[in-house]
Order: sequence, then structure tokens, then C-alpha cells
Amino acid sequence: MTGQTILLTGTGSVGRELLLAFLRRTDAKLAVLVRDRGRRTAAERVEALFGLLGVSDEERRRVEVLRGDVSVAGFGLDTATQDRLAESLDLIVHTAATTSLTGSLASST
Repeated sequence: MTGQTILLTGTGSVGRELLLAFLRRTDAKLAVLVRDRGRRTAAERVEALFGLLGVSDEERRRVEVLRGDVSVAGFGLDTATQDRLAESLDLIVHTAATTSLTGSLASST
């Protein structure tokens, strides 16, 4: 995977492992779709994740954080961002999921 641009949805257990694998085993640029959660913004959540995973400054420069949500139309991204991604992406890896064991079925659709 040389010089590719990858969209990664989700930073849960699987998403984290793939994020690290893409950063450490390829030179791909990553667009990571992350939603705000509670009081933490998507950017704050990713920054904390980078610290937890030991992501280097060089690796961080290859990551674009996209504040969005896979459960809404267009991932909640503005039209310009959607268009840019449509033109530049080589691969989409969808790992976002609702894993709550207590949530209702209606909340996961």
C-alpha cells in the first residue's frame, strides 16, 4: 500500500489495531471518521487515542481527523469534504459499530 489514502470509520478495538497497522506498515494517508462522544470532541478523542497507542508525531501528520457519524447521511460531513474524499480515497475500511449490550435495537439503526 504505497501512497494511498484510506478512510477508516471507527476507533474501537478493531479500528485501533487497523489504525496502528496502517500507520506502521504502510505510508498511506488516513482519514479517520470519529464522532463526538459525551463531553469530548472527535479531535480530543483521537488525541487521547494517539497518546494511548504511542503514535509518533510523524505518524500523526498522516492522519486527518474527520468529525462525523456513520449513522447520518453523508457521514455528517459537509458537501465539500464528501466531494474531496470521493475524489481522493483509494480504500474505505468500515469498522464503526454499536457494541452496547444494553442499548435498544432502535438506537443502533
